[in-house]
Amino acid sequence: TLDGVTIRAGHALGQELLFDDRGGGLYADSSALVLRRVRFEDNKASYGGGAYFYASPSVLEDCRFEDNWVGQDGGGLMADQSDLIVRNTGFYSNSAFYHGSAFFNDHARPIIEGCAFVDNMVDDLGETDGGTLCLKGAFGATVRDSAFVRNLVGGTAAGILNLEGAEPVVERTLFLGNEAFIGGIGAVMNGTLGPNW
Repeated sequence: TLDGVTIRAGHALGQELLFDDRGGGLYADSSALVLRRVRFEDNKASYGGGAYFYASPSVLEDCRFEDNWVGQDGGGLMADQSDLIVRNTGFYSNSAFYHGSAFFNDHARPIIEGCAFVDNMVDDLGETDGGTLCLKGAFGATVRDSAFVRNLVGGTAAGILNLEGAEPVVERTLFLGNEAFIGGIGAVMNGTLGPNW
């Protein structure tokens, strides 16, 4: 358990084959963690700028990801085959080059509740690139009681981008002032909207 700490200015920009390029602030491998009131600020990596979870089902509550950067996917957070529960967590001003400026989820089933995604940015102008929250192969993902505000992507889906058959359920979630240069979708691309989304 980590509680009430700040992880700032970490760099994971090493070799991809050795996984040295993942998790600028935190790298979890085959672990089950609980993070409460943890702040990830100004961290850099190729994948998972703030934190990267691999095969690590974990809980994040009342955390904050701000000003983190990646050259690939998951500006703030990346979950690779890790079912995360993310509650009451804020993602502010994170950036990625390809997918998931705030959060990139790869073949896992996240539960995202009461989270704020504000002023995040995906740089690339590719037609399949984008998503403040990008869900890849995320069967059974749920997003509820959250907000996506003023996020910007060069590609498609400024809110939630679903790839490889991901079909999340989105409930009671606000999408406001998001912009996608190519796809023009400010909310959800390929998903199921629940009541009062």
